[in-house]
Amino acid sequence: MNTEQNQRRYPDFAITTYGIDRPDRIKIVFEIGSVGREEGKTKATASDKTAVLFQLSKYMTLINEDSGVRREGKLIGVAIIGTEVCILKTTNDGKVPSPHLLGKKRWISIYSPSFLKIFNF
Repeated sequence: MNTEQNQRRYPDFAITTYGIDRPDRIKIVFEIGSVGREEGKTKATASDKTAVLFQLSKYMTLINEDSGVRREGKLIGVAIIGTEVCILKTTNDGKVPSPHLLGKKRWISIYSPSFLKIFNF
């Protein structure tokens, strides 16, 4: 990763529940990657996907470190690159799965029924 990415401190997008007597609770975190601007490149490489997953897991870990305030229940992480998506969910004790353990099968199309099922659409 380049220096600019290492300095990023916020995910691309997050969905929270609003709290009147408490801080907002983070429910879903999104990290969106780019296929790149290289001529002829139309699909994300394994390296592109890994970079997005590592950034997402970093944000999820930061949120979990502050879990008493900002997270309630399982946290869902959504990595998107091109038209593919990979979902990370924390364990019951709040641990973030390691991006090293995620294989190619975890990436699915954003147009697939299994993607919609994740969010109960």
